[in-house]
Amino acid sequence: MINYIGTLLSGIGTSAPTWRDSWFDADGRGRLLVMTRTWEDFLRLGVSEVRSYGITSAQTTRRLRAMLVDLEHDVAPERRFAVVRQRVILDRMVTSAIPDPEERAFALGTDHQGIGGSSHTEGTSRVARNP
Repeated sequence: MINYIGTLLSGIGTSAPTWRDSWFDADGRGRLLVMTRTWEDFLRLGVSEVRSYGITSAQTTRRLRAMLVDLEHDVAPERRFAVVRQRVILDRMVTSAIPDPEERAFALGTDHQGIGGSSHTEGTSRVARNP
């Protein structure tokens, strides 16, 4: 599921912002303004519940952190701060939720497969992509 959330957020985070739609009459007067969700709204929606319910699961936190690291690189520059903020919240919550230092360090790693990949977490978490 986290893979699908990451793909969706990456698409939203790299597209032009469309946080509102406006309709005008023939004379150019605004007739209707519809506010939509912002990038931060979509990001929070995609991350907060998974983070809250999976905070004590190393597999969940490692996958979620890998997704956030990827998003940080993928999204438009003006949207990166929100991603970093979500990663900091994740790290802070893991630190509070997992008292054992070794388990906490493991849960703070990045792994697209959760605990299915290498436990070596140095360097980038990104999967090689075809050019």
